[in-house]
Amino acid sequence: MTPSTTRRSRVATLLKLSLGLALPLAVLAPAAAQTAWPSKPVRIVVPYGPGSSPDVLVRISPQGEVLIKSPGRMVGYYKQPELTAESFTDDGFFRTGDLGELGDGGLLKITGRAKEIFKTAKGKYVAPAPLENRLNAHPMVEMSMVAGVGQPAAFGLVLLAEALRPRVADPAVRADVQMQMETLLRDLNSSLADYAQLGMIVILSEPWSVENGCLTPTMKIKRNHIESLIAPQVERWVASSHKVQWA
Repeated sequence: MTPSTTRRSRVATLLKLSLGLALPLAVLAPAAAQTAWPSKPVRIVVPYGPGSSPDVLVRISPQGEVLIKSPGRMVGYYKQPELTAESFTDDGFFRTGDLGELGDGGLLKITGRAKEIFKTAKGKYVAPAPLENRLNAHPMVEMSMVAGVGQPAAFGLVLLAEALRPRVADPAVRADVQMQMETLLRDLNSSLADYAQLGMIVILSEPWSVENGCLTPTMKIKRNHIESLIAPQVERWVASSHKVQWA
């Protein structure tokens, strides 16, 4: 490998770390790091230059946030000690604001943003992005959002696939959608801790769009706006015994 190729490889690795992309720990860390418990620091060695290999420690907080400590991290915000204190743990790890997990395959996987997490009435935090990803993987689902701040359980808002939406007026199609969403909810919950399980799926009738304020220009969901729109109906949904409801 030529010096220029080596430098490009190092730069690419550092960019992946800074951007929060999934990286194989088998490549970045000693073999022992691959079996580390996710809540404990994992030592990742990244070569910055000839003959040097400063350590990058990665840890997942109890709330699921990716915490990083390395010689390359900032020392703090200029003349803003309170903001600096908020950005670091007591033992010096930087709070990245990203949610992540360390998988069995040796990957640091980013699953969402810490600011998206919310607490239900059970007193536990729920990270919506991983749940939304699994809902969105269903062929009948175009988009979804997991909500439930202060509610007995989180719940999923589902927007059906565009080609399917006009067909739900057909009783047979509607019944099939109902059955498949019930199965999706059951399968999803079977793999989740009790506090993270969804209490219901609500199938929305109105699509989200940039025009109605539910999506950003880059097609990301605007959580606060959507939550304000559904607020008048949440109490009724929660009081119902139906696991799949139509809005």
